[in-house]
Amino acid sequence: MPAEPLHLALDRLASGLDPSRLRPVSRQMLAWNARPGAWMRPPQRAALTRWILLRELLPDAPLPEVARALGAQAPPEAPWPDPVFALAMGTGKTLLMASCLLWELLVAAWHPEDPRCARNALVLAPDRTVLDSLLAIRRFDRGRVLPPELRAPLERRLRFHALVEPGETLNTLDGSSFNVIIANVQKVALQSRRLAAPGPFEPAPDERALVANQRLHKLCRLPALAVFVDEAHHSLGRALERDLGLGPPGRLRESIHRLHEARPEGLKVCGNFTGTPYARGQVLPQVVYRHGLAEAVEGGLLKRLRVLSSSAPRGEDFVAWVLADFLAETEGLRPEGLRPKLAFFATGVEELEQVLRPALERALAARGIPLSEVLVNVGDPKLTRGEDLAAFRALDTPGCEKRFILLVNKGREGWDCRSLFGVALHRRPRSRIFVLQAALRCLRAVGEGQARGTAYVSASNAKVLSEELRQAHGLSLPELDVAARPRAPRAAPQRMPPPRTPVASTLQQRPLPDGLRLELRPGAAQVLEQELGGPAARRLAPAPRGPTGWSLYSLSALLAEATRRSPLELERALRRCAPGPEAVLEALEQDPELLWGALVPQLRRL
Repeated sequence: MPAEPLHLALDRLASGLDPSRLRPVSRQMLAWNARPGAWMRPPQRAALTRWILLRELLPDAPLPEVARALGAQAPPEAPWPDPVFALAMGTGKTLLMASCLLWELLVAAWHPEDPRCARNALVLAPDRTVLDSLLAIRRFDRGRVLPPELRAPLERRLRFHALVEPGETLNTLDGSSFNVIIANVQKVALQSRRLAAPGPFEPAPDERALVANQRLHKLCRLPALAVFVDEAHHSLGRALERDLGLGPPGRLRESIHRLHEARPEGLKVCGNFTGTPYARGQVLPQVVYRHGLAEAVEGGLLKRLRVLSSSAPRGEDFVAWVLADFLAETEGLRPEGLRPKLAFFATGVEELEQVLRPALERALAARGIPLSEVLVNVGDPKLTRGEDLAAFRALDTPGCEKRFILLVNKGREGWDCRSLFGVALHRRPRSRIFVLQAALRCLRAVGEGQARGTAYVSASNAKVLSEELRQAHGLSLPELDVAARPRAPRAAPQRMPPPRTPVASTLQQRPLPDGLRLELRPGAAQVLEQELGGPAARRLAPAPRGPTGWSLYSLSALLAEATRRSPLELERALRRCAPGPEAVLEALEQDPELLWGALVPQLRRL
């Protein structure tokens, strides 16, 4: 009998996780995201918990060893921690990445003594379209996932660097911490294969290679680096077959390997996030958490999908058929005040200009619909101007008049348009994976209740869609249709009451008493020895903690953040406390967990 997948074994392990085994900062972050009215969706919260489980309780155990200890299918060996998180598109992978990234840096801010923490993060996208989506990490309201009492020490130190334009250099300080670099693969991938010169990189033969190697060189000088790869099937899908020994590695994996080798401690972790966790019809063995397309549709996190096929693959009849059905299907719909959108994917610019656009304009004119509602995005500045790109990014705003979007090689991965209710493939199935990616673009949830999106395809595209759906998601169209069938409406979730109007208060915080007595009971954190007994247990124990390096002043500043008291008041109280400031610092040197486990709770009660 074959071993079960690793993500299922970890599901069982996580269900019995005792939160007391986690650091206080981790417990507080998870509790904040589990409170009523929290922002995180259930699969995002479960995936974040899985990240913390692996990074905090099992940081020194390679995934193959964890799998063997749990009796699960073992993934291939990797030189660095290489977990894969598989969440269906539209369920929030990008902001899940942001949450995992923030947890890494949060722990580094509150536990600077722990060598296992990542202190810098690199977020990678496969191309420019997904990079635009990843920039949401920089704009992300971090108060959604971080409790207020933990945010301040991190917010002051965070530095974001977005490598968007070609030729842009990376301007981080060598040896600095709390940098978040967002880039696409081309910005950091190796440009030259001749790497025999002394030092990490050889002088590049051209300017593009020189800039790319400069970025890699700067990244190699950042300590304690974690890498986050979005749409990871680009490096783990077809390239996954190469990484499993079936071919040479791709440029992305080579670049990550160079970052790993360029630092004595290696990469802290390389987190991979994808919506298509299948290769050759099987779930990737590195997957540690999975929330699939069928589960997302069934749970109401995505729209339901309707697939309609036509014998005409393109041309006047195809466009008229699509337009008639779309207008009837979306008549009167205004979710969140947004007009439903329809996207046409053409094979090339010539076909769009000579066939698709004239056919659509004639069909719209016959119905009295103004041509100003048409938007073209093809990457050619003669056809797509700056205002068109601005309108493309603003499709999900109530004032947007654009309703019919014509695309060539745009709008695939990373296109986050929630008001998209229909996609039409005005093309033959030249790229099989493109058929799947385009058809699923209309599934992002919008408004109250569960809406329905429609994919308009030719008969040949319908066959390709069914086959690719099986390969990438382990589903057939009938199985997805069963998951998408409407169910009885669920009770509306209770919403948090609106905040009360602030009222000026004259309450004052009670001053700390003189001769403060602090109880510092030593205690060591326990890990998963009971669940993971046998020869692996010792490897799964936490690494020894180093000295904190705290002084009385730095400790007072840290306690001020946690208790919202004056650091000067805390410094005076610590000098007069029993058993004395030296004893307090020595106790924290021996067991840093006493900071949150004993010292902070006592000061908060005063």
